[in-house]
Amino acid sequence: MYQTPAGALLGLRPVAPAGQRFASEHAGLDHAGFRVDSREDLVAARQRFCVAGIPHGEVTDLPEVGLAILSCSDPDGIHPAPSTSLP
Repeated sequence: MYQTPAGALLGLRPVAPAGQRFASEHAGLDHAGFRVDSREDLVAARQRFCVAGIPHGEVTDLPEVGLAILSCSDPDGIHPAPSTSLP
């Protein structure tokens, strides 16, 4: 269980049968999104990923939905996607 500074709660728990591991290609959690304050924060995060050798995508503007995103995957194949609202 994790509480964000804004007060939102995030809880994760194992629900797979014993001996079964998470697979991102199966039904269940596909991605998690995290909001950042600005597009510049996404650019800075991308640079930190580069320095750390973490595979990631490009900062992508999605003006049709008013967002910019930066995609990456954790070691289990879950796709956290930091995003921000476009001005």
